[in-house]
Amino acid sequence: MRQKLAGPPLANSFTVDARLYRSFDEQHTVFEYGELDLWSMREMLSKDGNPRKLEQVLTLPIRSADWEIRGDGEIPTFVRDNLDPLMDKIIAQCCSAIAYRKAFFELIWSLDGDRVVYDSVQLRPATSCETAYDEDTGAVIGFRQRLAPINAARTGNMGFVRIPAEKSFVYIHGVHREPLTGVSDLDVSLYCWDNIRKLQFLWCQYLEQQSLPKVIVYGDDPMQAVENAQMIADAAASASIPIERRIDPAQKTFELLESSGRGADQFEKAIQYFEGKQTQSVLASFMDLAQAASLSSAGSNALSADQSEFYLASRQAVANEIGEQITEGLIRPLVAYNFGPDAEVPDLHFAPIGNRQTDRALNLLMAIVGAQKPTVPTQFTGFLINAVSAALGLDTTDVSGVITDWAERHQEMVEKAEAAATAAAEMPVPLAPPAKQQPIPGASQLAGERSTGTDQGSNRAPARVKRSPARGVKSTSTAQMTLAIDMAHELVSKSREGVHPREVLAAMRRRE
Repeated sequence: MRQKLAGPPLANSFTVDARLYRSFDEQHTVFEYGELDLWSMREMLSKDGNPRKLEQVLTLPIRSADWEIRGDGEIPTFVRDNLDPLMDKIIAQCCSAIAYRKAFFELIWSLDGDRVVYDSVQLRPATSCETAYDEDTGAVIGFRQRLAPINAARTGNMGFVRIPAEKSFVYIHGVHREPLTGVSDLDVSLYCWDNIRKLQFLWCQYLEQQSLPKVIVYGDDPMQAVENAQMIADAAASASIPIERRIDPAQKTFELLESSGRGADQFEKAIQYFEGKQTQSVLASFMDLAQAASLSSAGSNALSADQSEFYLASRQAVANEIGEQITEGLIRPLVAYNFGPDAEVPDLHFAPIGNRQTDRALNLLMAIVGAQKPTVPTQFTGFLINAVSAALGLDTTDVSGVITDWAERHQEMVEKAEAAATAAAEMPVPLAPPAKQQPIPGASQLAGERSTGTDQGSNRAPARVKRSPARGVKSTSTAQMTLAIDMAHELVSKSREGVHPREVLAAMRRRE
């Protein structure tokens, strides 16, 4: 059972008609014919501003994204030393496959001591290259390039030059949908552009007819009408046209054949429809919000945010696809030739594209820093600070150094504070002197009068209620304190009603 599971693949990536219309060589290698629409794609990007704008919108987030070759140790360091100077250009040239489906690279190797390294990675035009596939498995095993006649005559290779697998890297865009041929994000844009060109041609014809209207010329007979029409047609600016006066003055010699002039709106709406299809096909409808807002005087910030989120997710997926194929097509051969086929391969990783992740990381960092008692590990806070600093364009090395210095100083301060707290806990605590007893004014005095049975006009001193600042009232019972508070409230309320305080006290004594 295990031997059956470990067998070769049973199928391949070829479609039913893929090999019926392909070129073969003596080594049973399948070549695809050059795509004719790639020339149309090139013409579209060079002559139309809207597709060129779409191409910039699709590629700029990836070309400007942060990337790194991850890993620690000898192998990742060796790979970074060799590919870091070339990687920005390679990523930008891989983005050309967003329009042309594939990007073809010829690998130029050189020797650095006992190591095999990349001297350069050269892009070859997609319009002149054809991918080579294994006849049985459909795996990419290089490509061939059609040479110009002068180069073919000089090199002796009439027609094509073959780039073998070990010296080639072919990036295929959209392998999730077409693993063999790839896809172009501007296919729909090319279709719309073809229709827009037809509409523009018809629109120009219509404008020409509107600017140069037709003239109806009359005559007494067909011969005279033709002569009059020829004279008007041959007349230049400010010319004098001799025409014989007609017998009936009410009859016209000529008149203009004019149209309503309203057909231009139909051409404009049709062109706007196809331009909208171009942006919608690549999830870039937010580009049309400004025009829609100018027409309807309304916009939607929430709709723009949602569309931008989906668009950035699509760009992140393309960046990850580029990273995976560069890892397999460029980094893995470099590691295998120098450290063996079983060595661990570092991968190319792209940072998150867009500001949403940066905003979330920044908000999370602010919440952690502002918390009085953080519950997250300090290592996580350090990673979060590094991520935010990288997103803000700061040097992560300098930020890491500042964080390390601050952590060391903070640890010293914590140790000193703990030592001071331990020393203070071991010292004897002196006993505090007894607090001086203070009388309680107001209600307490009333309670004292109530307890001794004297009124406010008596010469006898009222009873003093002793109170400790720290513990509260000690010499008066709880019942007496409650009674004194009730008496004070009643005294205040009756006084507001106009009753004399002595009458209130007398009434209280009579109730008892």
